[in-house]
Amino acid sequence: MRLVGYRVEVIEFVGGEHTPRNLMIRAVKTDAKPDQLDIDRYLEITAQWGITPVLEKKLSTLNIR
Repeated sequence: MRLVGYRVEVIEFVGGEHTPRNLMIRAVKTDAKPDQLDIDRYLEITAQWGITPVLEKKLSTLNIR
């Protein structure tokens, strides 16, 4: 999400002792330009895993491939 101009925070909203599914992603659109290092890391990780994340497909403005 950072690659398409969002400020992103991951928030734990319920203690881990109660449930393993307790993370929320909060994102605010800022129109910030992506850092080339972030783009390179993202491409490296997705290539290593051989995946295209659904979020990348949903945020079609990414256009980094």
